[in-house]
Amino acid sequence: MFLQYNHITCDRGLFYQALTAVLEIALDDELEFEDYYRNLSRMFGEEKILAAVGSAYGDVRFYGLTETGMNLDGLDRHQRLFTSYKRLYA
Repeated sequence: MFLQYNHITCDRGLFYQALTAVLEIALDDELEFEDYYRNLSRMFGEEKILAAVGSAYGDVRFYGLTETGMNLDGLDRHQRLFTSYKRLYA
């Protein structure tokens, strides 16, 4: 259902794959992350693995998402929706 409503770039998809791998390792008591770190970094890139580890442990919040405020500045689809509602209810 997630893919149905959001546009996921290749870069974002790789982050989610990296996050899934990190979570699987973190949740398995028999696995040690240090044993997988080098290969995961080679597969996904250092930045994505660090972001995935940070996201899994709560150090990184909302990696790769556009920062916005209460007016949803920077989110073009939302702004177009607001404009449509204004025209509809004007």
